Amino acid sequence: MSALPEVLVYSKAHEVAGALDALGLTLEIVHESVREGVQPRLHCTLNDPDYLLGIIASGKITTAFRDRVVRQPLKWQRQKVDHQERTVSPDERVAVVVAGGDADTGKDPGNPTTVSQKGKATRQAIALNQYSFADIDPSFSVVLMPTNDQVWMLLYFIDEEADEVRLELSLPAYMEDDYVTGWTRRIILPSVSIDRDPDKKGKPEEDDTEAYKADLSRRAG
Repeated sequence: MSALPEVLVYSKAHEVAGALDALGLTLEIVHESVREGVQPRLHCTLNDPDYLLGIIASGKITTAFRDRVVRQPLKWQRQKVDHQERTVSPDERVAVVVAGGDADTGKDPGNPTTVSQKGKATRQAIALNQYSFADIDPSFSVVLMPTNDQVWMLLYFIDEEADEVRLELSLPAYMEDDYVTGWTRRIILPSVSIDRDPDKKGKPEEDDTEAYKADLSRRAG
């Protein structure tokens, strides 16, 4: 296998805007999708099973993202590859997959990993991603231009203590024990503040509040 290029990180405002534009996206689209998609997750309580917390945010962020891009004038498409839900650009050169990340998500410096194991579709995507950058110098312009098909991950981490969701749009490069642990491109996006509605937010009995917070932090992502 060819040596992987160094990780390029886009974190300055003009770099982020240029990279997202090259992918056919805007920060507004991503922020609105994440802000809307995490709300059902924030309403979960200790009575909700772990498996629900593991999928509800990813699923609802995907839904909110598709609501904004699978329509005129953007015309992205829904796609499923070996049970992996992707949203694909009109020219089919870029695909986006939503996934929970660990506490390094959205941090520079940082090296985030996915919080759940991934399967065949992700392994194939990584092979494709490496091929798509095989002939590009690592010092290539900060304005990222997609080449061939690429599968990007929209990583999010719900930080209960900071009342924010950290996120990034990154290109996976390799896996360890079925977790994505390496990246070739990381677009670090501004965090999204958590909008807590006390009238709608689900919570346990009052005397369980501290345990509830601790449990949500443990199960974040």
